[in-house]
Amino acid sequence: MKMRGKKRVAVALMLLLICLGVAACRERRADAARPMPQPSRDAAVQLALPQSCSVSPIVDAVSPAVVYIANIGCESAAELPGSYYEQGAGSGVIISADGLIVTNNHVIDGADLLLVTLADGRQADAEVIGADARSDLALLRIGLTELAVAELGDSAALAVGDMAVAIGNPGGAQFARTTTLGIVSGLDRVLHPSDSSYPLIQTDAAINPGNSGGPLVNAAGQVIGITTVKISDTAYEGMGFAIPSSVVQEVAADLLEYGYVRRPALGVLVWGAVSPQLAEADALPVSHGVVVLPEADGRAAEAGLRDYDIIVEAAKQPVFSAADLSSIVQAHQVGDIIPLLVYRGDEQLYFAVELGCL
Repeated sequence: MKMRGKKRVAVALMLLLICLGVAACRERRADAARPMPQPSRDAAVQLALPQSCSVSPIVDAVSPAVVYIANIGCESAAELPGSYYEQGAGSGVIISADGLIVTNNHVIDGADLLLVTLADGRQADAEVIGADARSDLALLRIGLTELAVAELGDSAALAVGDMAVAIGNPGGAQFARTTTLGIVSGLDRVLHPSDSSYPLIQTDAAINPGNSGGPLVNAAGQVIGITTVKISDTAYEGMGFAIPSSVVQEVAADLLEYGYVRRPALGVLVWGAVSPQLAEADALPVSHGVVVLPEADGRAAEAGLRDYDIIVEAAKQPVFSAADLSSIVQAHQVGDIIPLLVYRGDEQLYFAVELGCL
């Protein structure tokens, strides 16, 4: 009897398992018939990400246009007449099929000869079309044909977090066209605040001596900056900087056309800025502005400004510092006329000044 009872229990368990299996199968079929839930926006973004993070297509597109620039000096000592030596080196990038190369001014500074080596091994002496210390840019030309050319992108479209690829020659020809990967870490960085500073792109892509003058490239393979400097203090890491392509295009165009950069100039020296404390101490009629000294024969002097006039507004924008005034002027072109609101003592005056060329 006991054995017969055990058999009945076993048979019942088997029937239960079969029923459960059939029910599960039906549930799966029902699930298959129902539409799949749509992924959220965040999930869609994740699904759109590439499975490979390789930047080799970017390197393949741009690296052939990156050149090695040797800054050659001439030994003038009597015992070694006419001997040449490499006194510095850097990078550059070809931006036109007729041999125009953009690099840093500090890469070519003091050179007796500039020797450019291409990715395919060809070499040529470079002619300096123009150089600009203020932007740290220089434009060269080589007389070779069948050149790889890099495309300049729009640095104004950059956002923090965008991919950034630096290509250059750190350490010299031995490490030519080294590629490092990072992101755009910051925008509009000013390392040395003054009226002659340009805002820079900050990146954590590794930049080392020899990278100077090489391209910083976006995910589309376009040059969005020319690497120029990094913070080398041991307390900092991964802080490199590049000149935005918007500046590169403007400077290169002027260097090509004029051999120098045409910058608008108001024709004044800033003697100092007015602060509320200074205004109170000297009983000035305004609490902000800059005290100026017009340059002799400059445009401001021609318009009627005098020594120690206080400019409180330029082009309808308030002026609190020399940097403010410079920024307003640099946003215009040579020949533009900008209105100034000026205080001379307690007298409020208005001037219209045609900008000259710096």
